[in-house]
Amino acid sequence: MIWELSGDATGANSLLSAIHEVVLNRGGGTTGVATFYKDCSYGGTAVSLPAGSYTRAQMIAKGINDDEISSLKVQNGYKVTLYWDDNFTGTTLVKTGDDDCLVDDGWNDKVTSLAIAANTGSGIFIEAENYNNMAGIQVEATTDAGGGSNVGYIDATDWMAYYNITFPTSGTYKVEYRVASLNGGGRVSCDLNAGAIPLGAVDIPNTGGWQNWTTVSHNVTITAGTYNFGVYAQTGGWNLNWVRITPLSARAQAARADLLSNLIDNSVQTGKALTIYPNPVQQQLNIVSGESLSGGIIRIFDITGKQVVTARAAVNQLNVSSLAPGVYTLVYTKNGKKITRQFIK
Repeated sequence: MIWELSGDATGANSLLSAIHEVVLNRGGGTTGVATFYKDCSYGGTAVSLPAGSYTRAQMIAKGINDDEISSLKVQNGYKVTLYWDDNFTGTTLVKTGDDDCLVDDGWNDKVTSLAIAANTGSGIFIEAENYNNMAGIQVEATTDAGGGSNVGYIDATDWMAYYNITFPTSGTYKVEYRVASLNGGGRVSCDLNAGAIPLGAVDIPNTGGWQNWTTVSHNVTITAGTYNFGVYAQTGGWNLNWVRITPLSARAQAARADLLSNLIDNSVQTGKALTIYPNPVQQQLNIVSGESLSGGIIRIFDITGKQVVTARAAVNQLNVSSLAPGVYTLVYTKNGKKITRQFIK
């Protein structure tokens, strides 16, 4: 067979595209979760990319020319955000599945930057190795669920930065880290814009091996906006596979608050007066009642409606020193009757 580049067909019949598809997507040269095609119906040049963010320059470096995407395929569990302009700006289009032609969306040959991430609803999923900048770390293969790579050889003061991470709403977010540590664990913190906005830290336990994975988390408060998100090693000795950032559901919090409200509203406010002091309290909460507390049960709920203390009401003092600072509701129950009081720790 004689084949000449100048005589190659176009679209699905292109031999060059077929070779590119086999080498790139099936030959293991690059493993990806989304594949982008120059032509509709998955024809023309095809480039497969792993999760990550790609500017115009980064797209071109990977083999995708500016304004030349006409169709795409997306693996289950991932989403692709297409941007009209460079650096993740301008009009956006989100795809969570295959699309054989972007003409219907008015997006044919319009993409100038793009982002690929796990489809976690309104959350953000970051593969550790897809950093935009770093200091001191190395990438290695992982045996964690999903395979791929993890970041390792982390020492104190090493860091990774992930650019243009958008937080759509202001509020509380849960930051989860998929970590492993052979001995001693460590401590990881996160921040925004190169440490200008510190967010908090969490300890990493000894998991018994560099590929024995567990997930640690902490809650942070973030103002809506687009930032460079940083991961910083306060102490080293651990590996990182991914970071997941999820907004705490306002609806779920409201549901818990409604549950607590219903608990209070449905309580039978009977019996003689019951007083608690001091309020705010640090250690000992005193309970004063016009009748004996003996035989009753005291339960304390936090602001989310979670029960954090339960005790037999045998004495008029309750040690609450172990409670975290916050607003609590005390519910005293005896003979089917309830009295509620709120206090601050």
